[in-house]
Amino acid sequence: MEQLLIHMNGNTKLWTDGLINDNSVKSLTRELNQMFRRYGINTCIQKITFLAQVNAETGFFKLSQEKPSKY
Repeated sequence: MEQLLIHMNGNTKLWTDGLINDNSVKSLTRELNQMFRRYGINTCIQKITFLAQVNAETGFFKLSQEKPSKY
């Protein structure tokens, strides 16, 4: 996960909007793995698809909530 963050963002800074206290890569990885198991996301393509969606919605783990929009 750390290498993926560096590749996508150039660093490992997470949740830069300040709304999440534990912004460590270790915590994120633990939470992702728990969520993958809970929802049966267990193939590489499922994980890649999920992370691609997260990238679109959060700027790859920089924002913890969506920006207000009129749409």
